[in-house]
Amino acid sequence: LQEDIASIESYLADNNLLDIAEKTSNNIYYIIENPGFQDLKPNNNSLVTCNYTGYYPNEDVFDSGESVQFTLGNTIIGWQDGIRLIGQGGSIRLFIPSELAYGQDGSGDIPGNQELFFDVDLLKVE
Repeated sequence: LQEDIASIESYLADNNLLDIAEKTSNNIYYIIENPGFQDLKPNNNSLVTCNYTGYYPNEDVFDSGESVQFTLGNTIIGWQDGIRLIGQGGSIRLFIPSELAYGQDGSGDIPGNQELFFDVDLLKVE
């Protein structure tokens, strides 16, 4: 976890984002670009529709999608905790330590112990 935090903080510092990024109690760094409608925030049972781009600290994109729908509780912990910070119509950048992403095992082409970054637009909350 400490290596992930150091990597995330290094990325944020190198990109002049460290001063504007905030951190949750479980070490997810985030930047809210648009808070959206605060009375329409999702919970883990919510069906959400998002545009997103997922990338590594070296900025290589590993996944993206437009108007993708899913139940928030079926996603990685970093998304569950991060997406709840914004409401419908909001946008957030998430910088997630590996233990709140896919952990030691990874997933598909995503290696284990890999911190992941996401740019997310929360289009709809149901």
